[in-house]
Amino acid sequence: MTKCLSCGHSRHDLELNCPKCGSFYSVIDDIDDDFSPQVIEQNRATRTLLTVKQSIERVQQIGKIKIAEQKARYIIIGTIIFLIVAVIFL
Repeated sequence: MTKCLSCGHSRHDLELNCPKCGSFYSVIDDIDDDFSPQVIEQNRATRTLLTVKQSIERVQQIGKIKIAEQKARYIIIGTIIFLIVAVIFL
């Protein structure tokens, strides 16, 4: 709420009561501001953006895991080939 219901004094920041007359500002108006269509849409957009970022991070992580698995296979295959060659020539 931007003004006091009793005297009309402007509200600044998060004051709970009017500095001029002492009456309390309406909390219901503050709650209504939180559920305005603009705030709801902004929250939805933020959640969507976070979901997209999380999905991208998961895909990147899966890619890193697959690369690590591939490297491990190459190391195992290389080790087996080395052992076979060592047995043949010893």
